[in-house]
Amino acid sequence: REAHADLDAAVAQQPQTVQRLVIGAHLAAETIMGIADAVGPKAVIIPMGFTAEKIISGEADLAVQQISELMTVPGIDVAGPFPAEIQVTSRFDAAIFTDAAHADGATALLRLLTSPDAAKAYANGGLISRLAHS
Repeated sequence: REAHADLDAAVAQQPQTVQRLVIGAHLAAETIMGIADAVGPKAVIIPMGFTAEKIISGEADLAVQQISELMTVPGIDVAGPFPAEIQVTSRFDAAIFTDAAHADGATALLRLLTSPDAAKAYANGGLISRLAHS
């Protein structure tokens, strides 16, 4: 709630700064929740694609989307994540079925996906591994 109040206050104090906000459809409900009155009239929700492309085209002043997707658009600066209290986290999980036809190959793939090198690649792509690596 406090983070919502801070964001409400920031938007209210700087109404001329963000004239056009673009939000990816999968984040829209979580992002607008609690700040709809301040942000809603300025928001454009796109059903798919990279929201930051709307900054490059001049159709928006601020884009909200997963950091990994914002990073793929050349020419924009990623400000960073929302405060933890309102941040939306996407989880990716993997498992091997007990009767998997290629269990050895699946095990090798999971080892690769959970390796320290993979964690570095995730970080370079704007993702955060939930696994501890030394």
